[in-house]
Amino acid sequence: MILIECPFCGVRDHAEFRYGGDGSIHYPALDADLEHWHDALYLRENIDGMQLETWHHVFGCRQWLLVERDTVSHEISSVKPANNDIGVILDSALTDAGGGTFSSSVGSSPVGSGDASGSSHVPDNKKE
Repeated sequence: MILIECPFCGVRDHAEFRYGGDGSIHYPALDADLEHWHDALYLRENIDGMQLETWHHVFGCRQWLLVERDTVSHEISSVKPANNDIGVILDSALTDAGGGTFSSSVGSSPVGSGDASGSSHVPDNKKE
């Protein structure tokens, strides 16, 4: 079993997520020629070791995450939101709703810390 620490929901079983692919790919511009698109889509390295991957938290917060995972041991060394601006977006939404901020809790704890309930990643204004 692989445990992934979602920055929004806490530690969760990998069954809640769907693998999205290699997170290090830089896609060409939409108007790039077919050769560049072919290379980006089909020419991949089969990495033996640490790899940056995208994972979608389908049965949780539905956020896309960047996960750094060892392909041999499946050990996860880091997890962060795929969208760098998600903290700003969530803070804006919470402020508009009269709540506190969320970005202070996103990515604040190292992978593997916190409890399985995910309570360490709940905004202060949402804790009971």
